[in-house]
Amino acid sequence: GEIRPTAIFYGPNRRVHIGYDARERCDTPERLLEDFKIELGQHDPDAVTKKSASTQHSPRMTVAGITQDFFRELLAKVNASLELQGRPLPKNLLIAEPLALSGIDMAEENWLSNYRRAIKRILHGRFDQVDFLPEPFAVFQYYRYGLRHPVIAENRKHIALVLDFGGGTFDISILRLTGGVFE
Repeated sequence: GEIRPTAIFYGPNRRVHIGYDARERCDTPERLLEDFKIELGQHDPDAVTKKSASTQHSPRMTVAGITQDFFRELLAKVNASLELQGRPLPKNLLIAEPLALSGIDMAEENWLSNYRRAIKRILHGRFDQVDFLPEPFAVFQYYRYGLRHPVIAENRKHIALVLDFGGGTFDISILRLTGGVFE
């Protein structure tokens, strides 16, 4: 797994750069787009009127368009890497979603519902299935299955403290696993 910042920069000829590449190539801070993940959940993706992106530094008119460019570039890199390794391309996608975002009441503003629907629409046709998992569970599952951490891989009762030091938020979750089942 590689950690890649959720950042996008449109260079000359509308060339898309993402992650660290976007940060390195961006000539001025206001041209680096980093808040599109938050904005994606702030608008109903089914609304007739499309909300435009709050930035003038993008050839795309909507936050969904910016997010689509980000995913297109990211998935092209992931698929190229998998093909080099002779591995099959993924058919299903699991997205870790935030439990909270700084300054946003997600439950009150339907942020999470909007976010999920927008992501599913953006990725439509690319995967057989797109599911979502809260970030603390995703982190725990990574240690349980990805790293096969010996303490967690045992089929005993475990209590895990997950600290999510994220962009603008700090989330703490306690996960209890008994015989392979979350409580």
